[in-house]
Amino acid sequence: SPLSRLAAACLFASLAAFTATGCATPGATMSHDAPTTAADGPAWSTPQRLEALCTERLASATRTRDALKMMSGPRTVENTLVPFNAMMVTLQPAGGWAGLMFNVHPDEAVRKAAQECQQTLSRFETDISLDRGLYDALAAVDVSGADATTQRYQEVLLTDFRRSGVDKDDATRARLAAIQERLVDLN
Repeated sequence: SPLSRLAAACLFASLAAFTATGCATPGATMSHDAPTTAADGPAWSTPQRLEALCTERLASATRTRDALKMMSGPRTVENTLVPFNAMMVTLQPAGGWAGLMFNVHPDEAVRKAAQECQQTLSRFETDISLDRGLYDALAAVDVSGADATTQRYQEVLLTDFRRSGVDKDDATRARLAAIQERLVDLN
């Protein structure tokens, strides 16, 4: 996906950002444990449970993205970079488990649900990578007084956005989105 490198950077930056701000972000998890509920068991045990995990994580990330774009006032590490990072981290369990289950689960229905989850998350990541408003919000954060990890995180983040084509005109971004959509469909 266009932001794969970014996703890895998010996981790394999470530790620094959460440690620096002293806060945990609701809905974000750094756990590698299998997502479960007491009554339902592991998310991969049925296609419906895997779909529910994917839908829940995507809805949470969408809410964060929308809130980031609607926010007014000065952009800061705490009100822009930390929530953006949390949004990307929120997607990781769904994407990770879907990828694994697509490759190894013995039930074809679970593999199909996993593939659909991966495709949905890839589309969302493409939308993010080409979202000029989100890019502008992230670029507006002044990190000159922040620690080196935060400065590097913003630098890598903005570079990945530009590599995805966010700084191109509307027609070019639309074409890039169509190409990425085709690649998602082929996978």
